[in-house]
Amino acid sequence: MTRLKSFLCLSALLAAAPAAELPPGFAETRIATGLNPVTMTFAPDGRLFLCEKQGLLRVVAGDKLLEKPALDLTAIVDSWNERGMLGVCFDPDFQKNGWIYIYHTHNRDRGDKSHRSSNNRVSRFTMKGDSADPASEKIILEIDNLSKTGWHNGGGLAFGKDGKLYISTGENANGANAQDDGNLLGKVLRLEKDGSIPRDNPYDGKFGGKNRAIVALGLRNPFSLAVRNDGLMYINMVGANFEQIERYDTAARPEPVNYGWPDLDGPPKKNAKLPPDYRAPEYAYDHGAGRGVALCSGDFYQPASPGADAFPAEFAGRYFFGDYAGWIKCIDPAKPSERMDFASGIDRALDVKIAPDGALWYIERGGKPGGSDDANSESKNGTLWRVRWTGEGRSDKPSAEKSAPVLIGLKFPATAEGDLPATLSATGIFTDRKLTPRAGVVPYFLNGTVWADGAEIRRWVALPDGGKAGFAPTGGYTWPGGTVFVQQFELPAGRRLETRVLVLDATGAFGYGLSYRWRTDGSDADLVPAEGRDEPVEIAGRSQTWTHPSRGLCYMCHTPGGGFVIGAKTSQLNGSYEFVKAKPENQLLVWDRLGMFDPRPDAKSISGYAKLSAISDTAAPLETRVHSYLDANCAHCHRPGGTGAGWDARFETPLAGQGIVGGEVRNNFGIAGAQIVVPGNLEKSILYHRMSAANPAERMPPVTSNAPDTVSLEFIKSWIEGLRPGPRGDR
Repeated sequence: MTRLKSFLCLSALLAAAPAAELPPGFAETRIATGLNPVTMTFAPDGRLFLCEKQGLLRVVAGDKLLEKPALDLTAIVDSWNERGMLGVCFDPDFQKNGWIYIYHTHNRDRGDKSHRSSNNRVSRFTMKGDSADPASEKIILEIDNLSKTGWHNGGGLAFGKDGKLYISTGENANGANAQDDGNLLGKVLRLEKDGSIPRDNPYDGKFGGKNRAIVALGLRNPFSLAVRNDGLMYINMVGANFEQIERYDTAARPEPVNYGWPDLDGPPKKNAKLPPDYRAPEYAYDHGAGRGVALCSGDFYQPASPGADAFPAEFAGRYFFGDYAGWIKCIDPAKPSERMDFASGIDRALDVKIAPDGALWYIERGGKPGGSDDANSESKNGTLWRVRWTGEGRSDKPSAEKSAPVLIGLKFPATAEGDLPATLSATGIFTDRKLTPRAGVVPYFLNGTVWADGAEIRRWVALPDGGKAGFAPTGGYTWPGGTVFVQQFELPAGRRLETRVLVLDATGAFGYGLSYRWRTDGSDADLVPAEGRDEPVEIAGRSQTWTHPSRGLCYMCHTPGGGFVIGAKTSQLNGSYEFVKAKPENQLLVWDRLGMFDPRPDAKSISGYAKLSAISDTAAPLETRVHSYLDANCAHCHRPGGTGAGWDARFETPLAGQGIVGGEVRNNFGIAGAQIVVPGNLEKSILYHRMSAANPAERMPPVTSNAPDTVSLEFIKSWIEGLRPGPRGDR
């Protein structure tokens, strides 16, 4: 890995290359590159200490990255996926005792390739100059052993106003851990400097052993902590559909708090069941309207000794926070609902810290996109930046929002922050209540079965004027900016439930989603609020909940790693369907005749392209139907570079190479010998367990589904029971 050298010419080159788009009056300098960074903290003397994931603690002094690490724990640190050296903080008496505290994933057996021989640990070391003495290590806390899952490790460390050490831990991608008082996962912990448990902790005498350290439950992945001078602590939590800043007071008598995960994500909906001691988020934003991916860090603007580079007085007390989507924003804790944009265009913003002199520093992680094990494990081009106030070019006049409409004649803004149509009729998609599509809105059909809680789905696509879809025999297509996809959900009896719209941005590779809820009289459909809503429905004789998704929920399935557009691809479109009550015709040929492709498909080759089959199509082999079902419902996450577990659901990947039959699981849900699919054994097949689970926290698919697909499960059951043991599960 390359390191920043102290040559003047290279330093000048680095400083000249901008990263973020900043407000007028601010400028930035690149301090170091070639990093594998995670988090950082300032020492009282102004030095910056930065954690590199593989186990190195680096020091920046005088705006220079020192060549020699302050501490090297690479021999014992497990840095796979989201594990590694995750946090550092300084003792309140650091200038006297030299103590620093490190949160890291300790690997007890480096020969264990299953990733099960690790746990997160907090240790204390003594600094001497710019180095920490490895022999001075005092283990403060051993956190519970980790499963094979590499996600959600937490890593927050901070001293409160009360002089106690606060630690935030992740739930190891098992939501049940967050509410379990028998472990330390998914919690906020409170300890003395030596690791002993304060007697005034709220659960002292109620929880057993080291679990008495718990002061708060119900957290998913609390990545970092920040404490204001008066003791207010903000917990930066990576949520599922909402990113959340949680609040805890370290100046008051410690109180029990429950932040609600996994049953609650984001602000609680009306009539939600709240756990005892529940506390709602101080501030939350979803992945749609909030344009977020993961809330990784934040810091209060309270510089100890402001200098010439300090920000203007209007920023005093504000809370700056960064999101992995690539931006930094800030809020006023007195009015947290009001958010101000600060920086954008960052390649995966990780940590944000305020220096004693008032400059803002941030980490740009870089690395690979997506949420795969490989992408999460390492970055080789992480960068450290320093932002200062110059006052040059500042204007007190607000800039106009750039929000040009998409070029398809439909009435959608370029982004979800624009003026959204309040009703479906106002979008211009349909010309009447019969859902007659306007000219240029083309119906399409999918070969594979997509489960939607028993509702029937109709689909349309509209390309912008002159836009073409980039055809590909396998994999996804490329789409022109401004493309709009429409899905209509109806009950089998004909009652209209919802119309969902996906609007692609100017790149064609991202965008936003909207949902319109139909009125009971069928006269129109109204825009669902950004937070979504649930309603009771009757489907196939059963009462259940229908979820109108929040705008952020769209990004759980429509991910960049999955191609953003999910269903419209050759294997799903390659079939004959009846268009406008005419003779059935191959859908790819219809699209080609309409001029929708560039490049165009070879008409003679279409019959040889792979195609999915409906799960109930008994004319196709059972394995093909199951293979198709997994592609249609799972492949947007379960794929290389995706955010799902380590198996590949794509139809073009042969079953033997998918890692499904005999595949290892990250969470066995207490089932001994569980695998993704165990030939002939339903009880040990986690695929079947998750698809049939009554518990929403365990069921797959994980979003908008409130009932299992019992009809398709019968076919999947027959397939699993018909498999014979072997490397391929041969019949």
